[in-house]
Amino acid sequence: MSPSAREWPVLMDARTSAAYLGLSPRALRRLLAREGLDPILLGPRTRRWRRSDLDLLAERLGAASFAPRAAAAEAALEAVARRQGGGRPDASGEP
Repeated sequence: MSPSAREWPVLMDARTSAAYLGLSPRALRRLLAREGLDPILLGPRTRRWRRSDLDLLAERLGAASFAPRAAAAEAALEAVARRQGGGRPDASGEP
């Protein structure tokens, strides 16, 4: 079963954003550039995208084409949890 939106972090890096939308990182970069969706800059090299902005983008472009695959989505959540050093991230983005 695909994880619900509440299980994804509120702010996501490019790799997690791509998994959330069911895209490759390259396809995500192209889509973000084409649609002009700017990241939040947390530092000189730290970019994050809001889950809510990604949801709006998916709705605007047709959510069915962005439905994340269950296995890929689950693997992405586990990777985020490992990078954050703990359990699965909750809705606040904290482990």
